Amino acid sequence: MSEPSAVDPTAGRSLSQELQLMTEALAATRSQDEIFQIIQNAALRVLKATGGAVLLLGDAGSTLNVAASQGWAGNESIWQQVPSDLSTPAGVALMSKQALYFERQSVLLETYPQLVERSDASTPAACAVLPMYLDEQPLGVLIVEFQEPHAFPRVERRFLPILAAQCAVAIGRARAVQDLEAQVAGRTRQLDEERAALDAFVDYSELIGTETDVSVLAQRAVEVLRARFAHCSGGYYGRSGAVWTLRSWTSDLNQRPEFLTRLRSELPSDMPLISELLRTREPTFTGRWDAENAATHHGGVYGTVAAYPVIVGQAMEGFIVLGLRNTPEWSARDRAIFRTVGRGLTLALERSEQSLRLAAQNAELEARAQALEAFARFTEASTRVTDVLVLAEQAKDVLRATLGDLSVAYYELEDEPLESACAVRRYSPATAQTARQGFPADLLSRARPFQGRRVVFSEEWDAQQEGAVNTETYGAVALYPYFEGDVPHSLLTMGTQMSQTWTEQERDVFLSVSRSLGLALERTQAARQLQAQKDMAEHRIQALEALMQLTQGPGTTTEPQALIRQAQELTLDLLPPGFAAYYEPQDERWRLCVQTGDAGSASLQAAIDDGFPIGQTPSFDVVAQTGEPAFVDTYIQDIDVSSGQANHVAAHATLPLLVEGQFRGIFNLPMFQHHQWTAADRALLITTVQYLGLVLARAQSYEALAESNRELQATNNELEAFTYSASHDLRTPVRHVMGFAELAQKALEKTPNEKAQQYLGIVKQGAQRMNALIDGMLVLSRSGRQELDMRPVDLNELVTQARRDVEAEFGEHPVRWQIGDLPQVQGDRDLLQQVISNLLSNAVKYSSGREVSDVRVWSERTPSEWRVSVQDNGVGFDPRYADRLFGIFQRLHSERDFQGTGVGLATVKRIVLKHGGQVFAESHLPAGATFGFTLPAGR
Repeated sequence: MSEPSAVDPTAGRSLSQELQLMTEALAATRSQDEIFQIIQNAALRVLKATGGAVLLLGDAGSTLNVAASQGWAGNESIWQQVPSDLSTPAGVALMSKQALYFERQSVLLETYPQLVERSDASTPAACAVLPMYLDEQPLGVLIVEFQEPHAFPRVERRFLPILAAQCAVAIGRARAVQDLEAQVAGRTRQLDEERAALDAFVDYSELIGTETDVSVLAQRAVEVLRARFAHCSGGYYGRSGAVWTLRSWTSDLNQRPEFLTRLRSELPSDMPLISELLRTREPTFTGRWDAENAATHHGGVYGTVAAYPVIVGQAMEGFIVLGLRNTPEWSARDRAIFRTVGRGLTLALERSEQSLRLAAQNAELEARAQALEAFARFTEASTRVTDVLVLAEQAKDVLRATLGDLSVAYYELEDEPLESACAVRRYSPATAQTARQGFPADLLSRARPFQGRRVVFSEEWDAQQEGAVNTETYGAVALYPYFEGDVPHSLLTMGTQMSQTWTEQERDVFLSVSRSLGLALERTQAARQLQAQKDMAEHRIQALEALMQLTQGPGTTTEPQALIRQAQELTLDLLPPGFAAYYEPQDERWRLCVQTGDAGSASLQAAIDDGFPIGQTPSFDVVAQTGEPAFVDTYIQDIDVSSGQANHVAAHATLPLLVEGQFRGIFNLPMFQHHQWTAADRALLITTVQYLGLVLARAQSYEALAESNRELQATNNELEAFTYSASHDLRTPVRHVMGFAELAQKALEKTPNEKAQQYLGIVKQGAQRMNALIDGMLVLSRSGRQELDMRPVDLNELVTQARRDVEAEFGEHPVRWQIGDLPQVQGDRDLLQQVISNLLSNAVKYSSGREVSDVRVWSERTPSEWRVSVQDNGVGFDPRYADRLFGIFQRLHSERDFQGTGVGLATVKRIVLKHGGQVFAESHLPAGATFGFTLPAGR
């Protein structure tokens, strides 16, 4: 190391200045080597010495060793490895605490002749030996050598001890700094280790709150201990029956595989350490560990050992063991840490055990819930599902979900063998194959339930005795028989390989599921029968519905024979082969009116065409007399016709046809094969003939109504023609009256006569009113006679035109219009314009007494029509006389209040009716009225 610049030699520098510079340099120095260099450089430079050394006491304190030297040039020196006793000048100076100055070599050798013996070492010509003490403790000596004799003046003898003292202080300070740095480094390492241990412990604490795997928890526990105790080995032993095996261990053991192999060997429970844990159930801390006394031959490297028992429930499931090397005793803090880790592992394992128990309970509850859900689904399905195999499959699932590992099968009896009708579970391949192939119906085990008509629980199953091959693995079997009526139908079986007996729960569940399946089977059988009946009756119902439609209207015809033929066709579709014939009494015989189907023989057809004599045909006569239908399952031959004519007729039904309560004829249905007339057949035919009577009555009503409408239409046409003719005929005399009245008024202008003028004015006004009435009658007549020119009409355009006409008619009278959006309809544009104009004109006329007329027009849509309304704020009308509003010449207000002819609303009604609509009026006294009409709505 280079010498600090602070002590570089400078000419004329005093010893005190040199000491000052040296002190400053030493204050900035931290290592012994730098100290030695500064001291030696100072001595050589100031005193002109040629060499020197620093000797320090060894660890044992018996020798002085060279710590640093200068100027020896590789030669051996008398100062190397000298004893620290009185035999050497260095030892004397150190022990006496006095500096020794040898100004000549001879003095040194005379005083210490033994130095002569070290011929291999050089002896200085002069030297100074200066003791160094630190805090009253010997530290070493400082040697200064000269190649020539040297006198040590007083100033040097003061300088050198100070130099030695400064060196001692600097060495002490450097050692203190080194010790402090070592302590800081050690403490830092300790803090790092403790921090790592704390981090590991925090991770471990978090882990025990979430982890349930025992191996993971145990491994993390030993890792925490390893992080806390640097020089340790440890592990977790778990119970394996009566012995204990190493499950987890600290990582350092992986570097010692042979030792780890010995540790992993099984440990018996009578080992002292383990037996102590089993006995006390408390952690043990053994100081000054003796592996031989502990009955273990692989723990001698440890100074102390601790073990913590892991108690879960009432049993010790394992233990943590930890050995510390070079540590004879356990401190209280270390014991607490070890207990904490052990307690944490115990709590974690307890929680893990609880989690496992809870998981098992949850699994059991889930299984029960699934079983209940399966049973609920099966119960619900048994009330609606009609497929027996689907229900049997669900019953099997319910039994397995509820009772566990069972074999379940459902068999149906088909041509003697009992064949498996649904999938088989938990059977061996051989048993499954046998089950699928079926079992003989008379097999002892299978026949017993059918013979006793009861469930059979067979315990301690003997396959050979029962005659059931490939069932030797079963311990108990249950069988539930099903019947269709009194006939054996099927069998539900359940077998277990886990037990020789059935528990009460298993019996109850099997009975419950089997009974539910039985009820479902009964319902399915009933549903099948009902379906068959439904299939047979479906065509009848369809025909009956078709016949019922006849009562809704006359259809395409009102001709009675066509209607009767339609009824015959409908009934024949519902019955066995035969034909239908309808007879009415004429000329003392039952005459054929309508026949559908062939009579089956020419002779019978000839007799039918000729007619049967009334009073000699019992099958018809009795029905006509009593008014009651006759249903004959077996027809008596020759009762109505000559011998042999009706041999092919086996049964018949004969019913009276009543129209409006009056007997009309006989509805006869001969069948070509024997037929038992059921209640459904009877009800169907009676209803059919009754409906036919209603249809015929309605057809008569329609015909009468049509004739009445024709007569009414003719009358209306005549009335309209008369009205039109009368209107034209009246115009001429009225025109004459008005003309002559005007001439008379002009003649009176020459000879004024006030009375005559007044009378003539009245005559003229009457003629004008008469003319207006005639115009109204003509409009009304034209609206009835005019053919409709149907086309799309936008009512918004009609309202716009009507507003112009009304505003022109009423001049300056203010009107506030509220016009909504109106539809497009199908109609005659000109006639509908009259309707709109009349309604808007009336609305303004009857509200003209208001300062402002409020007129609102809007429309509303219903499924079948448009409803158009016109509302005003006028005088309204008395609701009691609303039915008179739309009559011709009907007025509810006087002529002097409101002018008019009484024809406008009548014209509106006739036009609207002609369009297929209706008119209406509503009064809102005293706030006006609403008039309107409806028109059919298009698509």
